[in-house]
Amino acid sequence: MVRSAAKSVSKTLSNPSLRRAATLILLSFYKYTNNGYVELNVNFVKKIEICRLIISIEDSGIGIKPEELDTIFYKKKEELNRNNLKNNLYTAKKIITMMEGTIIANSDYNKGTTMKIVLDAKIVPTKAE
Repeated sequence: MVRSAAKSVSKTLSNPSLRRAATLILLSFYKYTNNGYVELNVNFVKKIEICRLIISIEDSGIGIKPEELDTIFYKKKEELNRNNLKNNLYTAKKIITMMEGTIIANSDYNKGTTMKIVLDAKIVPTKAE
């Protein structure tokens, strides 16, 4: 048997829930970046039987104020039905958490924001050809 990291990464990337979470973040980043860029990078690190998938989304938008950074993934009950940045990030965080992953936010106000989605996938054995 051969262990295939590529197959594990491909299976994780093709997960509709992961695509939805990444899309919600990308939409928010595009909305708050009038000039500059939005960049998406996908990398993985293979360690023994685990493949760590790291999806990084970065923008040069307006950024998030330091005092608001700790609250961007959480919502009050009355905020749940609003269509806004907080709703998108709340939903993305919920999806990634259900997938047993982590989402990490870093931001410089007036310079931009970076979100990293980190997911571990077990490397599945495949039959040698």
